[in-house]
Amino acid sequence: MWNRTRALRRIVFAALFTTCALAVVVFGILGRFSSDLPPVSALEQPPQVKTTRILSADDEVLYEFYTENRIVLRLDQVSPWLVDGFLAMEDTEFRSHWGLNLRRLVGALIADIKERRFAQGASTLTQQLARSLYLSNEKIIPRKIKEALLALRIERLYTKDEILTMYLNQIWLGEGTYGVEAAAQEYFAKSAADLKPEEAATLVAVAANASLYSPRRKPDNCLARRNRVLQRMARVNVISQARADSLKALPLGLGPDRSRPTKAPYFVDYVRRQVVGLLGTDALMTEGLVVHTTLDYHLQSHAESVVEQFLTAKEKTQGYRFKRSDGDSAGYVQSALVLMDTATGHIRAFMGGRDFYQSQFNRAIDAPRQPGSAFKPIVYTAAVDNGFYPSSFVMDSPIVLPLHNDVWRPRNFDGQFKGKITLRHALRESRNVCSVRLLEAVGVDQVIQYARRFGLTTPLVPVPSIAIGSVEVKILEMVRAYSVFANTGLLVEPVFITRIERNGALVYSAHREVREAIDPRTAFIMTSLLESVVKSGTGASIAYSGFKRPAAGKTGTTNDCSDAWFVGFTPDYVCGVWTGFDLRLSLGLKQTGAVAALPMWIDVMKAAHEGLPPRSFSEPPGIVRVTVCTRSGELSGPRCPEVIEEVFREGDEPKIQCTVHQAPDRVTTSDVSG
Repeated sequence: MWNRTRALRRIVFAALFTTCALAVVVFGILGRFSSDLPPVSALEQPPQVKTTRILSADDEVLYEFYTENRIVLRLDQVSPWLVDGFLAMEDTEFRSHWGLNLRRLVGALIADIKERRFAQGASTLTQQLARSLYLSNEKIIPRKIKEALLALRIERLYTKDEILTMYLNQIWLGEGTYGVEAAAQEYFAKSAADLKPEEAATLVAVAANASLYSPRRKPDNCLARRNRVLQRMARVNVISQARADSLKALPLGLGPDRSRPTKAPYFVDYVRRQVVGLLGTDALMTEGLVVHTTLDYHLQSHAESVVEQFLTAKEKTQGYRFKRSDGDSAGYVQSALVLMDTATGHIRAFMGGRDFYQSQFNRAIDAPRQPGSAFKPIVYTAAVDNGFYPSSFVMDSPIVLPLHNDVWRPRNFDGQFKGKITLRHALRESRNVCSVRLLEAVGVDQVIQYARRFGLTTPLVPVPSIAIGSVEVKILEMVRAYSVFANTGLLVEPVFITRIERNGALVYSAHREVREAIDPRTAFIMTSLLESVVKSGTGASIAYSGFKRPAAGKTGTTNDCSDAWFVGFTPDYVCGVWTGFDLRLSLGLKQTGAVAALPMWIDVMKAAHEGLPPRSFSEPPGIVRVTVCTRSGELSGPRCPEVIEEVFREGDEPKIQCTVHQAPDRVTTSDVSG
């Protein structure tokens, strides 16, 4: 009997010793894992990664850049459908457990042993919240232990409602969104408080795996998972089975994709490039910059509407065939537009294409195209600077030029020749042969030098056809080039960003960059010549449209009408418009710059000048005006039949009175502005 009692004592002692030893080991292991756990207080204030805002000149938020989008809410600001959906799908016993669900843990352990892998999850919402502190989703034993310890600590420190609130504000839901409010706005363009049952079920579905169940990238997966959530909500009596079945038939019903800019997208994308170039990508995405831009969003919206309506009508009348869904833009007519403040260089409206989501290619800055006759003012500038005057004569007659092993016979658009005409007449009616003859007179190398002075950077091949725009240029550079005329000889650099702030401190400020490109008097004379284009030449529809401001500009059309241009200016704005296809197809018979580009220019410029006081082009010192005979170019006499008031540099005006005409009849024209 004594031996039996002694043996029992030994067994009990051994058991107690073993238990204590195991406890020491377990507590030692738990102590080791607990030593480097993050403080759970970090859950109370989620990290706020700063958002960079792109603002228009009229304070419209054009876009926001961020790596993490989070908006913190209280629990009473969240739709009950969302709360019930998460509890139904993720943790039905949330209100009763103490951080760990032992029943689910045992079930998951048995499943894992059978499958010989981590086959089934058993994490509670509290464990998922703990994981969001800093632990990865990697399924390894140490991570699971740390997760459990954190969950127990969270449950000890916070109420169930506090835990649920922190969970809903912490969870990642794809597209850079953290928390249900940011996700609700991203996917449904509404607050989390206003979500319908099926919308709430979508967010619950995304929470399981934001990559696998992305509503935008994998909508079929998301829809299937959403319907599983709805079925689970019915199973736990959150909604009726009948309602769940009806909701399953609904589409996802997503709102606009906020991950890409919808306001002035080509402008925003180019501003993004500039900010990255100035401050770097990290600054753009994480430092909460405020980028103030030059864009007038009211004008931008108007320009986008004008372009889309005009080109949609053009597609119908011309019968263009086009595709958008697969990115094939072969028959999809495009346009680019730049509106710049004449004096400051501030870009007020900017379009690099018609539809940013169909094509992100920026045709305003990245697409060299042949300008056709829109290049001619540069040729005429070289001529005016080198001995020619508006009243000088040039022959509009056939010419043959050598070209490699062949010859080139330039022709006018109408196929006719008008003989001896003045420079003003030649530019007004865009006579190709006259431009070629002027190029021959001043030299192609000289013209290229002037093009560089005007700020053109694209390759310029020294061939005779450069006179009629056979080279390729960019529309932004052409707008900058025409600013030289509007600014009496000064080249003004385009400005997209006026200043950038970080935490209220100025980190970048734009400065007006100007340089003298040509003589101010030459610029004024060229402006006068280009006014004739608008008053009675290829741009005459401006005058007929009721646009009353002083205006000057030039149309441009390639031989096969694959490119249609108008670049023009007033004392207030310079605007350029291009229309064409990406694959250089013909726009159709007679689809010239005056037909396929100028109408959009008129509508945009009318809107830009609303409310502005009337202004005239600035006349520099050294300009004189004299009346000359249109047929001799000499000072008009009493018997000249047709005269015109012409502009000259002081000292270059004709000194001899016309001796050609003897007839008494006389007509005075007023083609030059006063």
